Amino acid sequence: MIRLKFDSNHDILQGSIALPASKSISNRALLLHALCPAKQTEEKCGNAKEEIRNLALCDDTRVMQKALEQASVLLSNKESEKEGSDSFPLVEKENKALNINVEGAGTAMRFLTAYFACQEGFNVVLTGNERMQQRPIALLVDALRSLGADITYLKGEGCPPLLIRGKKLQGDRLTIDGSVSSQYVSALMMIAPYVSPEADADVPFRLSLLGKIASRPYIKMTQALMAHYGIEARWEGNDTLLIQRGNYQAHLLTVEGDWSSASYWLAMKALAQKFHIPCYIELQGLSAKSIQGDSICSELLSPQRIAQGDIEIDCSDCPDLIQTLAVTYFLLDVPFRIHGAESLRIKETDRIEALVTEMKKLGCVLKAESRLQNGHEEQALVWDGTRNEADGKSACISTYGDHRMAMSFAPAVLRFGQIDIEHPEVVSKSYPSFWENLARIGIQIRPLGSAPRASSEERKL
Repeated sequence: MIRLKFDSNHDILQGSIALPASKSISNRALLLHALCPAKQTEEKCGNAKEEIRNLALCDDTRVMQKALEQASVLLSNKESEKEGSDSFPLVEKENKALNINVEGAGTAMRFLTAYFACQEGFNVVLTGNERMQQRPIALLVDALRSLGADITYLKGEGCPPLLIRGKKLQGDRLTIDGSVSSQYVSALMMIAPYVSPEADADVPFRLSLLGKIASRPYIKMTQALMAHYGIEARWEGNDTLLIQRGNYQAHLLTVEGDWSSASYWLAMKALAQKFHIPCYIELQGLSAKSIQGDSICSELLSPQRIAQGDIEIDCSDCPDLIQTLAVTYFLLDVPFRIHGAESLRIKETDRIEALVTEMKKLGCVLKAESRLQNGHEEQALVWDGTRNEADGKSACISTYGDHRMAMSFAPAVLRFGQIDIEHPEVVSKSYPSFWENLARIGIQIRPLGSAPRASSEERKL
């Protein structure tokens, strides 16, 4: 547990922050690099570390990279033993499965499920931590099975761990519910060029999405990165993607800074303005023409938007911002209604329940509302200005193993002067240097239970 402290009467916020690279772009780039023909990739770019510049340095990307490196070694061994045969002796004779643990990385679980399903001859057990083994993946598994994938649940039905026996997939079309997770859609999009056509090789793969499409900007991100690697995925109408068949082509890629990470700093800027705290924070690495949907945080946390009061927004396209927005709007005394929160139930934790519980410690009576809309349940987080008796000054925030819970509550120190946060190490999932950066710009940080230190030293981790 750590304690954050800030004296608004004497301290200022000042410093330059080098934001982490986008893990969403990094994980997609890693998978697309792995799907490029191996010989061509080696000739043009070398390994993923050389081809993908400014790769995110976080847990999610680390487990993705490790899994693909393990697969690459296995692939090299298979090719060396193949000797013109259609079988893969290394896998078939030993009948062993490659064990891959993605820990808590949901993106890696979903992307790798699709990737290994289409890798002929691979036997892979794909698992994760306790929470990952509770997170649903049946929608993606069913979609892959309809293309011929061989995937078995090893524990609970519909959740990891999975035994995946890679096969050549075949099909011309697939329909999937697009309202649950854009990662399912992105996973299918990226492997679609390698799905064998049923008859005509020139027919694109048709991926149709049902319902209210969740996190559409992430699908567009996948679309843009596929185009970078030489494969076109174009929209037909508002709910169908036509995906070109063929091979990806290796190209150098520089990953831009992460806008989700920027949201915490924009929240602090908004709070600094509210409480008249001198603030001179410079954010480095962001792209003004970003392919990240979360770049909308610059608008949602702008002085103009906040000045409107009684905010009502739909965050279906940017659910990772919801925690930051909910906490910040409350700290700014701005009532709000945030729609599009349904996907928060299946994240690293049940983020809706976690927010309701933890914001109560700050004095916020947050409500979760649900309704049926066009046959689908929609959920919203609502604060109408009602407060409880908590004053927030002695709050100890539980993080539930969720990196965004820790970081979204950190700006509360600017209002209350002090806040305690349990298990601060969870930020390693996406932003390992977050606490160091906070200390750099003027927030005092120390582990609880340690002897008090001088103010100048408290700013160092």
